[in-house]
Amino acid sequence: MTDRHPFLRQFEALVRTSIEPVVRPAGFEWNSSGLNYDRDQNEVWALFEAEPDAFARTFPTLMADYGGEDPGCIDLWIHFNVGRRTIEADVDGTDVERWFRAQGHLSLAEALSTPSDLETATRSLSQALEMMLSQARAGV
Repeated sequence: MTDRHPFLRQFEALVRTSIEPVVRPAGFEWNSSGLNYDRDQNEVWALFEAEPDAFARTFPTLMADYGGEDPGCIDLWIHFNVGRRTIEADVDGTDVERWFRAQGHLSLAEALSTPSDLETATRSLSQALEMMLSQARAGV
């Protein structure tokens, strides 16, 4: 179930000021219809979307296999669990924290999974996404 939560506007403001400047150069655009609160999960989430062909050319290592199907768009979902105070994100189905663990960047993975206030969490995610996109652009 989705509805409004007082935390939602603060979440939106921090995502738009901290994360959007990092992901916009990668082709991601804010999707306001993806901004929601899930009462059952006690989670707020936001959505950015990128055009798949341009994204695939720039970040082929982050593309999921669509088996020849047109994905329509590439999603970047950001979730903050209000109760646990943890932030999560995935780029086209690739979980950001797991990606960092697989790359051996355990300190960044730990920063994302450690409970923190929303401002600290969005700042950590912004730094992680900047590094992830930079490495993916370089073919890592």
